[in-house]
Amino acid sequence: MKTFYVALLCLLLAGCDSGDNSTSLDDTSGGSDNTSKNTAEENLLAADLYDRCAACHGVSAEKSALNHSDIISNYTSSAIKEALVGYKNETRNRHGFGPLMLGQVSILSTYDMQILSNYISAFNNPSTSPGLTQEELGERLYSLYIRPSCDLKIDEFTRIHTQSEWAELMNEDRFKQEIETLCPDFSSSVFSEEDILDLYTYIFESTVL
Repeated sequence: MKTFYVALLCLLLAGCDSGDNSTSLDDTSGGSDNTSKNTAEENLLAADLYDRCAACHGVSAEKSALNHSDIISNYTSSAIKEALVGYKNETRNRHGFGPLMLGQVSILSTYDMQILSNYISAFNNPSTSPGLTQEELGERLYSLYIRPSCDLKIDEFTRIHTQSEWAELMNEDRFKQEIETLCPDFSSSVFSEEDILDLYTYIFESTVL
């Protein structure tokens, strides 16, 4: 059941045409966006909201969900919010999933949709970036991908090697292979090189000296 709801959330912002008259993200992504930036506290709240979308859209909203949606970080905050509001108001029905999406976005308040939209659009805009460090991004990657594959908390995982051993694995380009060995259900092919570096930074810094 959890997988089903995650899949629905992945389609939440899909922008491909399904024959309805709702506006796609492509139609609203241009021009300036006067939406205010999130505060640091709002970004923390938005990060929690976005966690449900990250498995399909990527940690930094850099992926096409299910190889079908737009890359949502390319769009302005106002365009993303318009899509969310459209689903909630039942005026958007991409892929015919409008009625299903209504059940997901109905839990979001207007404030939730605003800070979530700001958060997503900020990934590709340095002036409004959420400002997550490598270690923070790595922590999210570990929580979303590694822990479900290994069922190990970070303190259990990092006890497997010392910091010097993790560093040696990274320097010898064996870090990805080691992660896959420790977590047979995980494939590093879903990670970019930047993702790997973020994950390594989190694991290295979390390892007790």
